[in-house]
Amino acid sequence: MQFEYTTNRLIIKVLDYTYADKVLDFVFSNRDSFEPFESKKNSAFYTVDYQAATLQAEYNAFLQCRYIRYYIFKKDDPHTIIGTLSASHIYHSPYFSCTIGYKIAPPFQRHGYATEALKCFCNAIFESLGMNRIEAYVMHNNLASMKLLDSLNFVNEGICHKCIKICDRFEDHYRFALIAE
Repeated sequence: MQFEYTTNRLIIKVLDYTYADKVLDFVFSNRDSFEPFESKKNSAFYTVDYQAATLQAEYNAFLQCRYIRYYIFKKDDPHTIIGTLSASHIYHSPYFSCTIGYKIAPPFQRHGYATEALKCFCNAIFESLGMNRIEAYVMHNNLASMKLLDSLNFVNEGICHKCIKICDRFEDHYRFALIAE
């Protein structure tokens, strides 16, 4: 995987610890929108030190291809994070699969940025990592995310009961998958 990708309107890149203040601003200013769909946060999560340590750990994991996180910027505003993309549970032979996650800040939703970024990201996963299958898990009430995945030809494979702990409660999620062509 490359450290940076570009699309028509976006820059998608891996960040290191020097971006901790920008990442903190992104997660803190969007916490009300993101937290209902995420696991409970550590009390230190909303600090620069925590974000710096996380960025360094993610950077090291990227180098080892164990975990991948990209941050999304608009080309016309390359200093403001508008979203993230991640790949986890990266399994090579015999599975050749991974699980993706993504989020876009509310002011940038419904402008096609998520579609543009996720399409680029999935293509990079297939081409660079040689994956055959990309999975995404979506809570039953996240209709926008389901619509996004559907637009990218992900297939809804059904419900996984009580599979992910969100806000201290195990929640049902739909599992979507995209298979390499």
